[in-house]
Amino acid sequence: MKHTNFLVIFTIAVMLLFSSCEESKPTLFPVQSGVNSAFNGTWNCEQAPVTVVLNNGSYLMLEENNERIKGTYSTSGSTMTTANLQISGAWFAEEIPGSEFSASQWYTEQQFWSLMEKYIIDELVADGMSQTEAQAEASSLIKSMKEGTDGEEFKELLEPRTYTLSSNSISTTMYGETIAFTKQGTTQAQNTPSTQNVLDVDIDSLTANPVRSKQNYGGKTVRTRGEILSIYEFTINDFFENKDHIQIFLWNGNNSIVVDFNESERSKIVNLDEGQTISVMGVFDDGRIIRAVLID
Repeated sequence: MKHTNFLVIFTIAVMLLFSSCEESKPTLFPVQSGVNSAFNGTWNCEQAPVTVVLNNGSYLMLEENNERIKGTYSTSGSTMTTANLQISGAWFAEEIPGSEFSASQWYTEQQFWSLMEKYIIDELVADGMSQTEAQAEASSLIKSMKEGTDGEEFKELLEPRTYTLSSNSISTTMYGETIAFTKQGTTQAQNTPSTQNVLDVDIDSLTANPVRSKQNYGGKTVRTRGEILSIYEFTINDFFENKDHIQIFLWNGNNSIVVDFNESERSKIVNLDEGQTISVMGVFDDGRIIRAVLID
């Protein structure tokens, strides 16, 4: 059925937001005063080649040298939150031929869902469904997309998003994963956690109370020690370009924590064995340690 084809096309289109992306000349909102200038710059995603351009309160996300989503953002200390998000009509004009999206327009969330609903209705009617039945079906489908019951990708497409700044990186949570962006012009070495202002903390303190741990250590560089419970290398490909990850489960006999390592640590990790005690340093984020390095 065309209805089924539509869902496949739309899912692919949303997933493409997180495929290859390069910097291009941005179409930004007017700049604003009163925002943290430390966020200014071009930020490249570590998990996938996606780019975010930030400029004094103006937000732009790009994909394959094309502008996809833009809006504004406000800041509070080391966090920023996006708002007034709009989506490029060119993106969906390409991915959903026959829809009324214009390649030269930007659409608000309300306009976006209105055109999507009309497209679904037209497809269902062309597939033999009555106008009344098609309207009811389209309304139900759009509702499930907005609520995330028909896939997280629909719910998160135009929702405001909060990013946390830490040194030369910003990070956000998307689809249950922590997504990190490195500032353009910085190297992997520059992005490695600093040996300054390191918090020495045991695994129990990092894992005992998630709310308290996030408050005390979130976004900060921590150093901890434990025994290797297991070592993993795996590929993530959900909504992202395939990328290898190196991960160790570190424990102290009572609790364990996930440690995600920099690619640069691979040559050291191949010499480790389960049961070995090690010390690591990295940024504590969302209940785990990311961008970690071995320190002995």
